[in-house]
Amino acid sequence: MKKSRNLLIFSLFVFAMMLLFHVTEVSAKKAPIISATVVYNKETNSLTIMEKNKVIDTCLYKKETLYVKKDFRLVRLGPGKGFTKSDRLPKYIGDKIVRIGVTSNGKYSIVKKNKRFYFVLNSNLTKKKPASNITPMRYTSSQFKTRGVIHWGGWRWTWYSQRVMPGRGLRIPGRHVVGRYVCDRNGYICLASGRLRRGTVVRTPFGRKGKVYDSGCARNTLDVYTNF
Repeated sequence: MKKSRNLLIFSLFVFAMMLLFHVTEVSAKKAPIISATVVYNKETNSLTIMEKNKVIDTCLYKKETLYVKKDFRLVRLGPGKGFTKSDRLPKYIGDKIVRIGVTSNGKYSIVKKNKRFYFVLNSNLTKKKPASNITPMRYTSSQFKTRGVIHWGGWRWTWYSQRVMPGRGLRIPGRHVVGRYVCDRNGYICLASGRLRRGTVVRTPFGRKGKVYDSGCARNTLDVYTNF
């Protein structure tokens, strides 16, 4: 009986270790570059990516101008350094970005800005300049939240918050928050309209264009989906 119990405990231990190894292995495969430095070698015209003084990748140095096709924040990565607000630079659709190299797995572009190196997902970039969704900002999000109602461009602008109305059934692709506004994957602010069809793009006074994803408001009103 004692021998059987010991065998059972040993079997459970082996299974747990195998499971832990599998989880660690899968996590390692999916993990992005989280801390790295980039060194330029003039003689070989190459970039060496190092992590904790260990070479993890190399690539050729080649300048190429690309454009942002999906809003994101440029995050500087460095060994032993946490992310700060100064490291997070917002990039919007249509912005130019100069790539100087690509990681060997083809997943990340290496860019340099203000003498610092950044890693950017290639899926965020494109060679063809996309149509920009940026518009002049007439009102900040704080002003809009305080006023509650704004009359601009022939519309009455109001807001509602995902904190109160989660809107899980709206089917917004790539839903995320930019500047306290709920946006789709292309950076358009999500709107509700009682007159415009779903998918209609309109100019807004909040710094970027909006797209209709919801309904249920007065015909002369555009209700802005926020994270207030």
